[in-house]
Amino acid sequence: MKGILLLALLWVAACATAQISTGIKGGLNLSDVVINNLIDPDAESGYNLKAGFHAGIFAVADIGTRTSLAAELQYSNKGVHAVTNINLHYVVLPLLVRYAIADKLIAEAGPELGYLVAATSKYGNVGNIWNNKIDLGLDMGLQYTIFSRMTLGLRFNAGISSVIEDTPPSTQGEKIRYQNRVLQLSLGYKLFKFEM
Repeated sequence: MKGILLLALLWVAACATAQISTGIKGGLNLSDVVINNLIDPDAESGYNLKAGFHAGIFAVADIGTRTSLAAELQYSNKGVHAVTNINLHYVVLPLLVRYAIADKLIAEAGPELGYLVAATSKYGNVGNIWNNKIDLGLDMGLQYTIFSRMTLGLRFNAGISSVIEDTPPSTQGEKIRYQNRVLQLSLGYKLFKFEM
């Protein structure tokens, strides 16, 4: 959490003298939940990828010739297919450091803070099971500029925190952790560019 606050402060400081681009983005999510510290390897066999989507806004501050900082605010539908789709509806805030590795190609990485708004399935509300409201993760990805205002992005999000808060310990005495994994394919469109 301290790392996220530090990156947010750096982002605000960089914006004071930077050129800033803002825009919208959205696309497809392929998500899953990984179970850690579980002795039975077959327990995850019923867990499969679930399709979802994400949409939101972004701001990018150029802080060097190749380096920039990005902040996004998105709705993101995560979860897993386990007998039925478990839909985990999040508002997420990725804070990313970006580096232009080629003329039109950017690598990005940083923390993502998510807040669980709802957990649903076709059987109704499952928020009593998928009950951890805060989802902390790490993002890494690539972004390709299709033309001056439009980008195509591929990003992987690895959850660090468990999406189920109250889990019994494994037979080894370790806490079982259920962590989000999301692969995102997105299109972004720059709307405005201005200098602070």
